[in-house]
Amino acid sequence: MIGATSAASGLGTWALLSDTEQTTGSVTTGTLDLRVGDDGTATIAIEDVEPGDAGISTVPVSNHGTVAGTLGLTVVDVRPNDSDGDSNPDTDKSGGPIAGIEFNGCGTADVEFAADAAFPISIEVHTRTGESNTSVETRTIEKSDTKSKTGGRPTTKLNGNGGLVAVSIDGQTWANPNPCVNDDARNDAASVALAKALTVDIGYADDKAAAGTAPLVEADPVWDLAVPKTAESDRTLSPGGEDDAPGSHAVLYVEWSVDADSEESIADGTVEIELQPVIHT
Repeated sequence: MIGATSAASGLGTWALLSDTEQTTGSVTTGTLDLRVGDDGTATIAIEDVEPGDAGISTVPVSNHGTVAGTLGLTVVDVRPNDSDGDSNPDTDKSGGPIAGIEFNGCGTADVEFAADAAFPISIEVHTRTGESNTSVETRTIEKSDTKSKTGGRPTTKLNGNGGLVAVSIDGQTWANPNPCVNDDARNDAASVALAKALTVDIGYADDKAAAGTAPLVEADPVWDLAVPKTAESDRTLSPGGEDDAPGSHAVLYVEWSVDADSEESIADGTVEIELQPVIHT
């Protein structure tokens, strides 16, 4: 469990959880090393709340690498949620190295690259590692890993070990419409009611107060948030986090509030927001 501190108002309580299934507690790219609390993935559970309650949760992040990097963020999943994702998996997205992705159920995906794509290409693969945990792995695709299709476009197959959730590159995300998610929470009437009454702002700040900081992701309500949702920030972390060097630390925050006029029963509801912070040059 990540031991983050927070300030909350109202009668509600929240729990901050970590992805204990993940094999590594850092996201590393070259000489970048982003430390996120005690683990590399954070999941916030909002529960035991009433209409009008509000709170803020923060998780410390720091750059323990040797060069500066820019922070990014993916809202991997919201449970419960009314979205299958914010992108069509087989839509052609021009202007990037990936021409399109076709998911084969929840386990694999066929990735088609642009004919003029320059290899090697690094992509982020979001995979399900448990009933409610997701990890993000950066994979490097060489030209030798692909096969040519009609029209000269190289393709490769990705394996998500039975739980492929999404594929991301350069701020674009292709969501799997059938990611083998545990749907138990989605059938909980109180949790659905809470998700429809819950507003969240998610972003990075200098400290846990997060005052006056523009969020990267806004959802009103969180029930309608299309996930996975990827956002890039303009916040740069300097190296030297292990020595508390200036500019090497920040906080990931989630500020939430429950509609004071909500008339449906939310007393026994729970909403989980699964986050994946990243850093890149």
